[in-house]
Amino acid sequence: MKHFAKLVLISLIVLSFAGCASHVDSVPAIVLPTLGSLPTAPAPAPAPAPAPVPEPVEEEVASPVAEEEYLYGVSPVVVSDEDVDSFDIYIVETNDVSIHALEGDEGSIGFAKLQTLLDYANAYTDNILLIDAGNTFVRQGYPVEAADYVADALAMLGYDVVVPGESDYALGFEKLLSIDGEMDHAFLSTNTFYEKSDASPFELYKIFSYNGFDVAVVGLTSPAAKEAYASETNGVGFISDSIVANAQDAIDYLNSIADYVVVASNIGDGWDLSADDIINSISGINLFIDGGNESDEESIRTVGDTLVISSGKNLGSVGVVDVKVSMNEISSSAFFVTSEDVLNPGSSALMQANGVSDVPADAGMTELLSTAESELGL
Repeated sequence: MKHFAKLVLISLIVLSFAGCASHVDSVPAIVLPTLGSLPTAPAPAPAPAPAPVPEPVEEEVASPVAEEEYLYGVSPVVVSDEDVDSFDIYIVETNDVSIHALEGDEGSIGFAKLQTLLDYANAYTDNILLIDAGNTFVRQGYPVEAADYVADALAMLGYDVVVPGESDYALGFEKLLSIDGEMDHAFLSTNTFYEKSDASPFELYKIFSYNGFDVAVVGLTSPAAKEAYASETNGVGFISDSIVANAQDAIDYLNSIADYVVVASNIGDGWDLSADDIINSISGINLFIDGGNESDEESIRTVGDTLVISSGKNLGSVGVVDVKVSMNEISSSAFFVTSEDVLNPGSSALMQANGVSDVPADAGMTELLSTAESELGL
């Protein structure tokens, strides 16, 4: 039994190299979708009707987490539960932000205006999955304490998944554990493990359910962190390409629990195992978020049937993947919201198409950032 349990653990560790057998019916196209006429401010909620006396059975239905539980105690997070045949899921991604939290800082959108954008989007749909692919909490010349403010900001922004990146390990492993706690354990890294026990310090995978359509997300931290930060990663290791040959073993399991699989990675182009290597070796990844690249340019491309997206660095843009689900058929497309779109919405075709004429800075986020600037002397 111990041998079998270890094989199961290995299979789960390599989930980041695997995915459900792809259900994408066509090669993903780059499109400029119209999400509908978004308000220039989040629409106020209608006044609630008097609540009826709840029946006992209704209390069970109201649970935000599905009762079904998968390996390692993972339960799907139910984001929406409507009886509809056709809907869209918007996977919003950032990578390599490196504490560029202020508007205009080396081309950054800034957290305060990103908060407003997300408020607009949430006024339009609940079906949003917010992912950061890492290299987020460290910036040269900034004190360690800045990472705590970034963690508070990411929690305020509502990130569902954050992958600890190579540069984030400059803070030290123990500090990252503390930050994970601050963010209510949003960290996801499938290939990070304690060297003495093979246990994982972070969650191995997450499942998000949208109207019965399940999206599995796995995180992949660059093994280059071990070489770059030897003392800071003492006691923790990162599995690399040595297990790619075993990754296919996990596909059947993922097929049984999810309809769409996302790999959020900061492998980038500075390690001997690239996104293309992983995708070409392992079939079935629907979306690969390719963080950790040296280039600051955003990119959208396909490798086989896998959509690969990178939003570049310094929060100069935000990647959006529109997953269309219609009568159990799936198609994916992607686009970027750039700092130019946000800072000059009147000149942006994307903003004009969605009825957005202004993107004000969110007051709450502005206050948090002002406090950080003042207390840290930034």
